[in-house]
Amino acid sequence: MFRPSRKFWISLVFIFGSCGVLAYALFPFIKTELYRETLERGFSAAMGRAVSLEGPLSLTFSLHPRLILEDVSVSNPPWTSHPHFFRADRLEIGLSLGPLLQRRLEAEKIAFEGAELFLEEGAEGLDNWTFRKDSQPGIVSLALPSVFMTISERGEIIIERSRVRYRSYPDGETTDVSIHRGVANAPDDQHRKFSIEGTYRDSPVNIELIGGRIMDLFTLTEAWPVDGVLLTTGASASVKGSVGGADSDQMFELQVRVEGDRLSALNAFLKVGLPDSAPFMIAANVVKTPDAINLHDVGGTLGASDLAGQLSIEHGGRGQKITGRLTSHSLQIHDLTSLSDVKGSQKEPSLEQPESNASASMSLDVDLDVTIEKLLLGETELGSLSLTAGIREGQVLLDPIQMKSFGGTLQANLDVDLKNSAPRTRLKAQVRSFNFGQALEAFGVTKDIAGQSNMDVLAFGDGTTLQELLRRLNVDIRTDLTIFARSDSHPENRLPVASPQLSLRISKGGPIEIRGKGTFQDKTYGVRLMTASLIEMIESKKPWPVSLTAQRGEAVLAATGTLNPDRSEMSGTLGVLLKGKNLSELHADLPAVGPYQFKARVTKEGPRYRVNDFQSRFGTSDLAGTLEVATENNTPQFTGILHAEHVNFRELSTPGDSPIPTEAFNAVNGNLKMIIHQANIGELKLADLIVDAKLHAGLLTVKDLQGTLYNEKSSYGSFQGRLDLDTTKPIPSVSGQMTLKDIRYEYVFSDVDFVNPKDHVINLHANFSSDGATVDTLLAQSTVTLTGHNIQVRLHGGTNRREPLDLRSNLLVESVTGGPLRVYAEGQLENTPFRLRFSGGQMSDLLDNKGFWPVNVRADVPRAMAEVSGYVDLPHPGENFSLQVHV
Repeated sequence: MFRPSRKFWISLVFIFGSCGVLAYALFPFIKTELYRETLERGFSAAMGRAVSLEGPLSLTFSLHPRLILEDVSVSNPPWTSHPHFFRADRLEIGLSLGPLLQRRLEAEKIAFEGAELFLEEGAEGLDNWTFRKDSQPGIVSLALPSVFMTISERGEIIIERSRVRYRSYPDGETTDVSIHRGVANAPDDQHRKFSIEGTYRDSPVNIELIGGRIMDLFTLTEAWPVDGVLLTTGASASVKGSVGGADSDQMFELQVRVEGDRLSALNAFLKVGLPDSAPFMIAANVVKTPDAINLHDVGGTLGASDLAGQLSIEHGGRGQKITGRLTSHSLQIHDLTSLSDVKGSQKEPSLEQPESNASASMSLDVDLDVTIEKLLLGETELGSLSLTAGIREGQVLLDPIQMKSFGGTLQANLDVDLKNSAPRTRLKAQVRSFNFGQALEAFGVTKDIAGQSNMDVLAFGDGTTLQELLRRLNVDIRTDLTIFARSDSHPENRLPVASPQLSLRISKGGPIEIRGKGTFQDKTYGVRLMTASLIEMIESKKPWPVSLTAQRGEAVLAATGTLNPDRSEMSGTLGVLLKGKNLSELHADLPAVGPYQFKARVTKEGPRYRVNDFQSRFGTSDLAGTLEVATENNTPQFTGILHAEHVNFRELSTPGDSPIPTEAFNAVNGNLKMIIHQANIGELKLADLIVDAKLHAGLLTVKDLQGTLYNEKSSYGSFQGRLDLDTTKPIPSVSGQMTLKDIRYEYVFSDVDFVNPKDHVINLHANFSSDGATVDTLLAQSTVTLTGHNIQVRLHGGTNRREPLDLRSNLLVESVTGGPLRVYAEGQLENTPFRLRFSGGQMSDLLDNKGFWPVNVRADVPRAMAEVSGYVDLPHPGENFSLQVHV
C-alpha cells in the first residue's frame, strides 16, 4: 500500500495555505458588486468630485492581478457645460501581488480605453481641473478604511483611443485632441515621462513630455515640472518650466518656443489663415497668474524679419487689457504680405469681430508700442517706423505713426471702427521732404532723377477682410510745389521740372490714377498714369497693366503695356510712342527737324532693356532697328543694329559750337551697326552707307565706315575707312583714314572730255586728325592730307584737236591744324613735265564759306611759268573775285 511521502504533505499544506491567504486577501474584492458603492464613495472622497462606476467590475487572479472597471465617470462642477470631467469605457488596473496579500491596492499599471477628458475655463479665473485638496493619504474606501489604493512609484499608465476636449472662456470655442496611444511611466521617483501620439484639428501630433508625479497634478501643492516637445507636420514646439506651487501665485511659468519651416504649417493646427511663407520661430517666457498672463523675453523670426519685446494680458472685471512693447531690428514686408488663396480650414484675414462676440470685443483694451528699425521691401530699405496701437470700445487706433524714409518723414494716424457690420478704416498722413529721387533709384527705376516733395494723404474704406477693404478703398494723395531734376553735377544739365501739384487717386478700389501738371523749360506739360488696383498688385500673380500719356507743347508721349509684379526690378513690356512737330521742342540742343515720330516696344528683364520694333520718322529721314542695354555692371553696355532708307544729315545736324558730350561717351559702352540705303551730307549724296562702331571707356572707334558717293544719275566712287574719337583727354581728339576708290572723275569734271575713263581709275588716300572741344573746333584745327599716286587720265585738249592728251601725275593736298590749304601736283602732260602749286586761305574759312579767301596758283613747265593770285568771295565765288595773272 502506497504511503504519501512527507514532501507531498508539506506541498499540499503549502498550496492550501496559500489559497487561504489569497482568499483572505481578495475576499473584499471577490464580490465586487457588493463594494461598488463603497469604491465610488472612496474615489469621490479622494478626488473631491463624484465618481460613478456604471459598468461591470471584475478582478482577474494571477501573479499580476487585474481590476477591470467599465463605464467610469468623474463629475464636473455645476458651472460647467458638460456633466463629466472624465469618463472611460474601460479602466484596467494592474495590481501588485505583495501589497494585495496585505489587503492593499497598489496599481502597477493603469490602462484607459475609450476615455474622454473634458477641460473647461470659466469666469473669474475658474477652471474644472483644479480639484478640492484632500489630506487623505491615498484613495480609500470609507466603508473599508483598511483598504488603500495607491499608484506604484514605477507604475505605468496607458491610454488608447481617447479624447481630450477643451472649452475656452469667454468665446466658448471647443477644441478636441484625439489620442491614438499614450504612455506614461516613471524614469525616477519624482518624475513621469509621457509619450502621446494623436491628432489635433486633422494634424498629426507627437508629444514627448517629462513632468511630475501624476497625482501631484491634481493638487499642485508643489510646483509641477514640465519639459516637453510637440511635433506636427512642418512645425514643432518646446515647453519647459513649472505649473502651480503652494508658495506662489503663479499658475504656471513656462519657456515656450515654436518654430517651423513655413508659417502656413500652423494653419490647421491653430485654425488660422497664415501665408505659406518663410521659416519662422517665436519664443517667450510665459507666466500666468490668476489675474494676468505675462510674456517676457519675447523673441521671434520670420524669414528675414525679427521681433523682440514684452507683453502683458490682464484679466479684469470689465474685460482684458493688453499692454507691451515690441521692437524689430529688421522687418521684411514680403514675409508678411502673402495673400495666397486659403484652403481647407484656413481663413481669409479678417477685420470683423463675430456678432456673438461683439460684447467681448468691446471689453478689450490694448496699448502697444511698436518700433521697426529697418523696414524692407525685398532688397529695398524703406526706412524706420514706430507706432502706438490702441483698442478702445470697438475702435482700433494707431496714433501716432511715425516713419523716416528716403530723406523724409511721415506723421500719420489710422482709425478702424469695428462697431459697424463692415469695419470702416480711415488713414490720414502728412509726408514732408520726401526725396523721390532716392526712392526711384532704390526701386530700380532710374538713377538720374533728384528732387523732393511734401504730400498729404487721405485714405478710407470699409470691409470685413483686408481683400474687401482694398476692393472698396478710396485714396487721395496731393503734393504741393514739387521740383525735380536730373542728378547731374553740372547745373546746366539738371533740367529742372516744376509741378505745382501732383495727385494720386483710387476710387472704390479701382485702378491707381496719377495726374500732374507743371512747367519744363518754360513750357507747360501734363501727365496721366493709370495702372492696376492695389488688390491686383498685392494679390495677383499676373502682370499689371500700365497706361501713360504726357504732353508738352506739341510733343505727345504715350506708353501702354504691363509690369511684372513678382520681381523687385520692376520688369515688364511697354509699347512707346513719341511724336510732335519739331525735335527741338524736346530740347534746345536737338536739331530743328519735323514732324517726327518714334515707336518701339521696350522690354525690361532684370537689369536688361530691349528695344524691339523700333521705327522712327523725322523730317525726310527714317530709322529703324533693335537695341539692347545691359545695366548690371557699373557702366551700361548697349548693342544694336539700325537701318534706314534715307537719312538727311543736314536736317539732323546740331550747332557746331555745341560741346562734344564727353560725359555721355564715358558713361556707356557699346557696339552699334548702322546701314543706310541713301544719305545726304550737304551737297554730297551717299548710298549703301555702313557704319560699324564700338564705344568703350570713352574711346569711340568706327572700325568700318564705307559707302558710295553718287549723284542723281550715277556713282562718283566708293570709300572705306575708320575713325577714332578719344574723349578721355581734357580736350577730345579725333583721327582716322579714308580710301577713295574708283573715283568717277568724268562726273566731277563734266566739262572735260575724258577718253575711256573706266580704263583709268583714280584711287586716293586721306588721313586726318584734330583736337577740340566742339565740332567746329575739330574741323577748324584739323590736319588733313590727301594723296594720289600714278594718276593717269586721257582727255581731249579742245575742239580743234582730235588726238587725246595723256596726263600722268602724283597729287598731294594738305592743311595743317586748320591752316592754309595747299595742293601739290607733279607729272607729265604728254611728254612735257609740269609742276603745279596751289595755296589758299585758312581751311576753317573755306568750311565756314564766308569772307574773302586768298588764292595763289603757279604752274611750271620747262622754260615757262604762269602764276595767278588774288581772292575769291566765298559766298559768291562766281560773282566777286579779283585775280592777277603773271606769265
